[in-house]
Amino acid sequence: PIRFIKYNHNNARTAQGVQLIAFDKNADNGVIHKMYSVMMPPEGDIVTVVSNHNETSTLFKSSARAAFIFKISH
Repeated sequence: PIRFIKYNHNNARTAQGVQLIAFDKNADNGVIHKMYSVMMPPEGDIVTVVSNHNETSTLFKSSARAAFIFKISH
Protein backbone atom coordinates (compact mmCIF):
# COMPACT_ATOMS: atom_id res chain seq x y z
CA PRO A 1 0.00 0.00 0.00
CA ILE A 2 1.01 3.58 -0.65
CA ARG A 3 0.79 6.12 2.18
CA PHE A 4 -0.96 9.37 1.19
CA ILE A 5 -0.91 12.35 3.57
CA LYS A 6 -2.84 15.63 3.27
CA TYR A 7 -1.55 18.61 5.24
CA ASN A 8 -4.53 20.85 5.99
CA HIS A 9 -2.52 23.96 6.97
CA ASN A 10 -1.14 24.41 3.43
CA ASN A 11 -3.23 21.92 1.41
CA ALA A 12 -0.07 20.02 0.45
CA ARG A 13 -0.27 16.31 -0.28
CA THR A 14 2.38 13.62 -0.35
CA ALA A 15 2.61 10.00 -1.42
CA GLN A 16 5.34 8.01 0.32
CA GLY A 17 6.93 11.34 1.29
CA VAL A 18 7.01 12.75 -2.27
CA GLN A 19 5.03 15.96 -2.83
CA LEU A 20 2.10 15.78 -5.23
CA ILE A 21 2.03 18.88 -7.43
CA ALA A 22 -1.22 17.95 -9.21
CA PHE A 23 -3.69 15.41 -7.91
CA ASP A 24 -7.06 13.83 -8.55
CA LYS A 25 -6.97 14.43 -12.31
CA ASN A 26 -9.47 12.12 -13.99
CA ALA A 27 -8.27 9.89 -16.82
CA ASP A 28 -10.11 7.35 -18.97
CA ASN A 29 -8.90 4.45 -16.86
CA GLY A 30 -8.35 6.00 -13.42
CA VAL A 31 -6.94 9.03 -11.63
CA ILE A 32 -3.59 10.76 -12.23
CA HIS A 33 -1.36 12.32 -9.57
CA LYS A 34 1.67 14.34 -10.78
CA MET A 35 4.64 14.08 -8.42
CA TYR A 36 7.57 16.41 -7.73
CA SER A 37 10.12 13.58 -7.95
CA VAL A 38 10.39 9.83 -8.35
CA MET A 39 8.74 7.75 -5.64
CA MET A 40 11.26 5.21 -4.36
CA PRO A 41 10.34 1.68 -3.26
CA PRO A 42 10.23 0.93 0.47
CA GLU A 43 13.53 0.21 2.23
CA GLY A 44 12.25 -3.13 3.50
CA ASP A 45 9.67 -4.43 5.91
CA ILE A 46 8.57 -2.41 8.92
CA VAL A 47 11.19 -3.99 11.17
CA THR A 48 14.01 -2.91 8.84
CA VAL A 49 12.66 0.62 8.42
CA VAL A 50 12.13 1.21 12.15
CA SER A 51 15.48 -0.26 13.17
CA ASN A 52 17.49 1.74 10.59
CA HIS A 53 16.33 5.26 11.53
CA ASN A 54 17.47 7.25 14.56
CA GLU A 55 14.12 9.01 14.91
CA THR A 56 12.39 5.65 15.51
CA SER A 57 15.01 4.08 17.76
CA THR A 58 12.85 4.45 20.89
CA LEU A 59 9.96 2.74 19.13
CA PHE A 60 12.25 -0.08 18.01
CA LYS A 61 13.70 -0.62 21.48
CA SER A 62 10.28 -0.57 23.14
CA SER A 63 8.84 -2.92 20.57
CA ALA A 64 11.74 -5.30 20.88
CA ARG A 65 11.26 -5.47 24.62
CA ALA A 66 7.63 -6.40 24.11
CA ALA A 67 8.58 -9.02 21.50
CA PHE A 68 6.52 -7.12 18.96
CA ILE A 69 9.29 -7.07 16.35
CA PHE A 70 9.48 -10.86 16.29
CA LYS A 71 5.72 -11.25 15.88
CA ILE A 72 5.35 -8.88 12.94
CA SER A 73 8.40 -10.09 11.05
CA HIS A 74 7.33 -13.75 10.92
